[in-house]
Formats: sequence, structure tokens, C-alpha cells
Amino acid sequence: MTTACVKMSGLGSNPVVIKSENDKKKDDKIVNDYDKIENAVLRFSELHPNPREKMKYWNRSVHLWLKYNICLRIMSSDIKIFKNNSQIANFITLMFSSLWHGFYPGYYIGFFQCFFLEQASGFLEAKGYMYYIERNPFLNILTK
Repeated sequence: MTTACVKMSGLGSNPVVIKSENDKKKDDKIVNDYDKIENAVLRFSELHPNPREKMKYWNRSVHLWLKYNICLRIMSSDIKIFKNNSQIANFITLMFSSLWHGFYPGYYIGFFQCFFLEQASGFLEAKGYMYYIERNPFLNILTK
């Protein structure tokens, strides 16, 4: 019932443009994909070997809100230290999220560990390590 209400209101709609074969804009089709309604994708958030993907799919609506309203705004600010610095933007975003959860020391430690895991994941992706992990046939069965 809740999913139907959100779909009917249009809040979960994500318009996707399907390009026509003849490259004319007037022949492009717009299809509504209701993927903003998904909150958690359990097969990715629980079983994916990449920590960045786990955090991305744990609470999807909050992740998108934090990404567009906190992280990208920090990265596009005019302050020199924040401009295009994804590490600082990610750290501030996770600390904002921990503050939002409440004033408990466990949250700060947990979100700092998430930041550390996300940075380590980015480092391993840059070195090509995640390519071999994601080719593991057992993990492919679980996460695809």
C-alpha cells in the first residue's frame, strides 16, 4: 500500500530518457523508472564484497539525500580546501549522519569506521583488487 501511494504521488519516479536510433530528440521516449522507492537492496547491502556498494544500498533514499544535499554541495563550494575533495566531503557527510543519529559515542566510532572502509575500498578499486574479488563465482551467485 505504501509503495503504491509513493508511486502514484510521483515521489519515487526517476524519469529515464531512452534515446531513439536515429538520434533525433523528438523521437526520444521518457519512461518512468520507480527505483527511488527502493529503500534497501539486501543482496547488495549484506553480501556485496565492496564496502562502498554496501553503504550505497543499505538505506538508499537517505544515501541519495546525503549525496545530493551534503556531499555534492560541499564539493562544489567555493572554499578551496573543500572544492572537488571527495575525501573531506565524505568525512563531513558521514559525521553529519552520525550527529543526526544522536549523541552516542558508538555512532561516531561506527561512522568513522565506515569512512575508513570506504576510503580503503576506493584505494583497492584503484589498484584493481576489487576486479578479482568481484570475479569470484561464489560471490557472483550471491550478489547478482
